[in-house]
Formats: sequence, C-alpha cells, structure tokens
Amino acid sequence: MRRAALVVWLTSIVSWSAAVVLGAYAPLAGANPVLEAVELFAFVILGTFGYLIVRRQPTNAVAWLAIIPGLVFPLEAMLSDVAHFALTSWGPDHWVTAVAGWCALWVWIPGPYSIPFLLALYPDGQPASPRWRPLLWLLWTLVALSFFISAFAPGPVDEVLLPGLNNPLGIAAFIPVAEALAPIVFNAIPIVSLIGVISLVFRFRSAGAVQRQQIKWLAWVGVVAVIFFAVTIPGDVPPLLSSFINIGFVILVGSTLFVAVTRLGLYEIDRLISRTLAYAIVAVVIAAAYLGGIAALGAIVGRDNPLAVAGATLAAAALFSPVRRRVQAWVDRRFDRARYDSEQVVAGFSARLRDQVELDGLTADLEGVVNRTLRPTITGVWLASTRGDA
Repeated sequence: MRRAALVVWLTSIVSWSAAVVLGAYAPLAGANPVLEAVELFAFVILGTFGYLIVRRQPTNAVAWLAIIPGLVFPLEAMLSDVAHFALTSWGPDHWVTAVAGWCALWVWIPGPYSIPFLLALYPDGQPASPRWRPLLWLLWTLVALSFFISAFAPGPVDEVLLPGLNNPLGIAAFIPVAEALAPIVFNAIPIVSLIGVISLVFRFRSAGAVQRQQIKWLAWVGVVAVIFFAVTIPGDVPPLLSSFINIGFVILVGSTLFVAVTRLGLYEIDRLISRTLAYAIVAVVIAAAYLGGIAALGAIVGRDNPLAVAGATLAAAALFSPVRRRVQAWVDRRFDRARYDSEQVVAGFSARLRDQVELDGLTADLEGVVNRTLRPTITGVWLASTRGDA
C-alpha cells in the first residue's frame, strides 16, 4: 500500500507540473494559468498529507480519501491542457485529442465523492456499524452511474475550453437515460454527505475516548469551514487572494486529518475548539459594538464626521481585552471543562503557596493538586537533601 500511495502521490506531482507547463505554453480560452497553478497545488498538498498518513497507517481508507482528490483534479487539468494542445495543433480527429478529451470527461468523478466517503468511513476506515454499509453501496452506485453518464453521453467535451471536440465514445441511444439520471446523480452528493454526517453523529455517541477526540477534530474543521465561507463568499475577494485562501483552507483540512488519524497532538482539540468559539463570539461582539458605536456617535456628531469612526474604533479596541477574557472563561467552563478545572486548581494552589511554610502541609497540598489535575496511578514527592557535611 505504501508503494501504491507513493506512485499515486508522484503522479499527482507530475500531473500538476505538466498542467502548469502546458497552461503557460498554450493557455485555455479564458483561463488564468497562475490561478490554475495555485488552486491545483492545494490538492497536491492535500494528497501529500494523505501519503504521510499512509506511511503510518497503510490500511486506513481515510488516507486514500485525501490522496485521491490530490490526484484526480491535477490529472483532469493536465488532460484538458493536453486535449487543448492537441486540438489546436492536430485537430479534433487526432487520437491524442480524442483520448485526452475523453479521459478528462470522467477522471474528476472520485474527487467530489471523497467527501461523503470520508464522512462514512472516518476515522478508522470502517463504517460506524454494519447497518451503515448500505450507504457505501449507494456511494459506489452513484460513482458508477456518474462515470457512465460522463463517459458515454454524446455531445461536446467542453464547449468553452475545447470547442469543436465531441465525446468520441458517445452513444446516441444513451441520451434519454443520461438526461433522466444526470439531475439525480449529480445532485445527490449533498444528500449523501448529510447522511454521512448523521452516521458520524451516531459513531460519536458510541465511540471511545480516542475516536471521540478524532471526530472532534473533523467537527472543528466543519465549524471553521462554515465561518470561512460565511465571511468570504459575500465579500469581494480578488481571485488570486481567494486562491491562496483556498490553499490555506485545504492545508488546514489535510493537516487536521493527519493529526486526527495519526493521533499526533490529538488531545489538543478541546483547547482548539474553545479558542475558536471564543474568538468567533468576540469577533461578533466587537463588530456589533463597532457598528453600534458608529450609529450612536453618528447621531450626535453626524454620520459623515470622522470623529464617529475614530470614536467607535477606540471603543472597540478598548472592549477587546475584557470581552475576550470574559468570553474565554465562559467558553472554557462549558466546552473545555477539564482544562478549566485544572487551571482553577493550579491557581488556587499558587495562591496558597505564598502562605504555606510547613513542609508536610505543602507536600500534601502538592500531591492533592497533582491527583486532581493529572490523575496519576501513583504519586510521590522527592526532596533533595539540603544538609551540609559535618
């Protein structure tokens, strides 16, 4: 499995490199070679994280669900560029044009389906229980139908990017079937993804401590994704900046899968969730205070007066630290209770330490703090001798 993963990973790198070269040499109509290279590189990074997971857990299917998107999207871009180059150089009837164009029609299909597969198999590569196996059968059926619809439906390969190139294996008799199935099949991904989320919830309810932490990592990425798209989609983000933001998000997803599946730093998720929730709430509160300050001061000094903006900005800046402390304490009490209780115990011990002068009392207090925060099976205190030689 490790060798197969290495071959797939190297193929994704080669495909991305070829797509970059061909895109720069003979760019597709309306395409931006720089943006295409940047966006495709995000999938190469995702595949790299998948390959690193395979090196540690070769039989875990979750790793392949990260590797496959890292292969198919750069491969699709390379095939489209090859088809475009062959079309402009040798015409639509050349075999290179036909093969590259036909493969570009269907090679992308495993990429979108990796999301519901991930939700159904995360984190150990197995369904939550035997009763969830029909979800996997449904997903494989949808993948097969998507392939046949894309590969054998007649018509143009891409009217915009590859004008004049039709599907060389299109079957005219397949048109009614494709027209009936295509709307169902290609709109089913959100539905099966939602079913995958439900299976993940059931898995969490019956999971042990380790799997619960792993699922929390994926849930945290989901929360970040909602916040990310809620902020960026309505805004007017430049295309290049949007591409780099997408790379950052894909890196976040890949690194999260790597941490969760390989269990490196697994138990930091509770602190991460509490910090994410705290800063999200603080951002909303500060934004509301800023907008409210502008409205209030604008009513007094005038909306166009720069003093309204300056006063609202100063008020928001002054509110940040106290609001953050109060919100963080509230979030920790509810979402990171174990760490919060430990910090309170340590803070209480530090306060008592200033007044404690008896060694036996100090030792007993120290052992109590360690037992309540770390819960070891055995505790002991070693004291170095301070007596000098007679």
